Amino acid sequence: MSAPVRDTAGGIVSAPVRDTAAMQGTGTGAAAWATSRDLTARWFRPLTEPETWRAAAYLGLGLVTTTVWFLLVGLLAAVLAVAVWTVVGVLLFVPFFGFVAWCSAHERRRAGMIGVTIDARPVADATGIWRRCSSRLTDGARWRQVAYQLSAAVVAWTVAGAAFLVWAAAAYLVTLPLWGWAVGLSVPASFALALFGVALAGLAARVMTGCARLEAAYAAWLLGPDRYAVMQSKVEHLTADRRQIIDAVAGERRRIERNLHDGVQARLVAVGIDLGMAETMFPERPEDARALLASAREKNRQSIAELREIGRGLHPAILEDRGLDAALSAVVAASPVPIRLTCELATTPPPAIEEAAYFIVSEAVSNILKHARARTAAVDVEADARALRILVHDDGLGGADGSRGSGLAGIDARVRALEGTLRVASPPGGPTVVAVELPFAGAAGMVTR
Repeated sequence: MSAPVRDTAGGIVSAPVRDTAAMQGTGTGAAAWATSRDLTARWFRPLTEPETWRAAAYLGLGLVTTTVWFLLVGLLAAVLAVAVWTVVGVLLFVPFFGFVAWCSAHERRRAGMIGVTIDARPVADATGIWRRCSSRLTDGARWRQVAYQLSAAVVAWTVAGAAFLVWAAAAYLVTLPLWGWAVGLSVPASFALALFGVALAGLAARVMTGCARLEAAYAAWLLGPDRYAVMQSKVEHLTADRRQIIDAVAGERRRIERNLHDGVQARLVAVGIDLGMAETMFPERPEDARALLASAREKNRQSIAELREIGRGLHPAILEDRGLDAALSAVVAASPVPIRLTCELATTPPPAIEEAAYFIVSEAVSNILKHARARTAAVDVEADARALRILVHDDGLGGADGSRGSGLAGIDARVRALEGTLRVASPPGGPTVVAVELPFAGAAGMVTR
């Protein structure tokens, strides 16, 4: 489309005019297409995630294991019910509960297939054959294990059946174009229902994952510790962490006091002495006075640098001013051992997480320099919307052990204080790998700030 436009000389020329309405329509259509594409990808994403198919394997394996345990435990329970009135029958309770405990341990491990950790519920035990029998017969935790083995098969078949029905419905609809004519469906109706079946596959994947989580929750309810035991364990861990933090704070305070007394204070006293001597010597010996002033200025500069170093140990200013990437770059740059740093932050972590990450990397690098005798090392840091992950690797001697007073104990205390996880692999001879994950949200769903 063109319209007349008057030029500077007064003539009329033809100039193209853009159709803004058409452009807006094109932009809106592209945005709508991009939005629909993102929604479609998000809906079908579970089909491509390993967690979905691990859930399928968990449900399938559960059908086998829970059925086998039900048959074996049920048969043994029936035998015991008949022989319980005899001495031999009473003695058989010890191996019976031992077998049930072994089956329960297998079920707890199976929950790890979908990332669910089920700690063992504490059970009573005693010494002596009769005391052992009595403790097992009166222990509610052991009877909970028996109840799980006799009921888990019903739960496993129910949740697996629910997941199978959704998948079967999706498969039924998807295959309608092949045989829909046999039940009186038209071709358009068959293809429309097939498209609905394709969309139903995204729901089927979510249902399968939910069913697996439900079965694992049932196992955790009967086989895992109760809330009181969990709270008691958390209190014990928090008490131990508090003791370590108090000891670390006390040690840091003593270090600061020692550095201030032996370093900064001594230099400032020397500066005062040099200034006094320079003041006395200046009228008669100006050259010597100038030398003393230069010495005082150098000592003052060293004192300022040491105060800055002490302050950096309390809270690194570069972390607050320039962020975690720059702060970790400064830590790595000061190392005489070549260390490769990769820092990919999709989001800015909370301040508490950033500070913990800085000190964890600093302590890990310090351990490498003091103990590892490594030639090279690497630090990889990444963060998404849920957590920050740190991976420190070195090719040193290995054999790192947090129980022997190394810096790993301090790292572990910081990680557990933020409800994170720490994994260390350090076989003798190396290499050493330290993996840390710091979640942004605590157990109550509150963001750590």
